[in-house]
Amino acid sequence: MRHRTAASTVLAFILALMSGCAQPQVEVSTFSAQDVAAVRTNLDTYMTADPIDAAETFFSQFTEDVYWVYSDETPWVGMQGLRSVNWCHTLSGEITASRVEGSGDLAYARGTYLLSLDCGGDVAVESDGDFLSTHRRQEDGAWRIESLLQPE
Repeated sequence: MRHRTAASTVLAFILALMSGCAQPQVEVSTFSAQDVAAVRTNLDTYMTADPIDAAETFFSQFTEDVYWVYSDETPWVGMQGLRSVNWCHTLSGEITASRVEGSGDLAYARGTYLLSLDCGGDVAVESDGDFLSTHRRQEDGAWRIESLLQPE
């Protein structure tokens, strides 16, 4: 009798543990390889489009409520803030996203960039560094940069 009670107690303990250790529901990510490619294209287009000669292509890579922090400058907030910047001509641009991840309609990317700019002087201005960006999928399915951080 004593063994039955002990066995029953052990069995009840195991069942209690198993019910308390149920695996949580894991959300299946809806972020596909196509989404990764689209975010990378969004970054590449922003980096290579000249904000002066190809302004509409350049600015269309950002959301209307974009938030861009470059180095220690005052952040550029919203499309109006972004359009008010005294831009230089992009001579060449290269961006390498070492990581792109996301879920649903939100993604982030991080990596490095290298820019060569014509700001009206005799010598091209070189700019390089790290970046962190967030991207939001728009109603039309396109990915746009929502925030961009470029510390120097």
